[in-house]
Amino acid sequence: MRPPFPTGVWGHVDQPPADAALEAVKIEPAGSAFLVITREGGQEFDVWLETEGEVVELLERLTVRWPARHDARGAQMMQLTPKLEEEVLKIASGLANELPEFDGPLGLLFALADRIREDGAVLIVKLDGERNAPGDAPPYTVFISSGPIAEGIIRDDSPRLADSLARVIIAYAARYWQPSGA
Repeated sequence: MRPPFPTGVWGHVDQPPADAALEAVKIEPAGSAFLVITREGGQEFDVWLETEGEVVELLERLTVRWPARHDARGAQMMQLTPKLEEEVLKIASGLANELPEFDGPLGLLFALADRIREDGAVLIVKLDGERNAPGDAPPYTVFISSGPIAEGIIRDDSPRLADSLARVIIAYAARYWQPSGA
């Protein structure tokens, strides 16, 4: 179940408390607890909160402006199925220190794609306008080749671009990135 606040993205604090130079806040799930990261005076600080209720209580004291496509139910991942969204967020949390800062769900997918590029692999997205007739393959193809992939490719065709991108990232991560804590 999603928490009642966005996770994995920075929100701009419009009205910080009078005694703080709070600029932005990001919440990262960590098992049943949460890591709350703040930007204050150009520096980042973090604190662990044990429950969702504690995070809600903290956010109620702030006026936070979240990026577009993030609502009170959390990141919407461009309409990804809940299972794909969960898997992508799990991969991202395992690579948190290795990913560049990103904004929103599309930013997360592209940050993970860029991490694949850093491995020396090639990720290609194809939007095929010729696939329009009934029985044609879906219009979106995403595939990864080269780099650590000695032979073949990781490929997905789908009627939804975000799903294809997510599935190839998940397949690549399962093969080439060590799970967190391994």
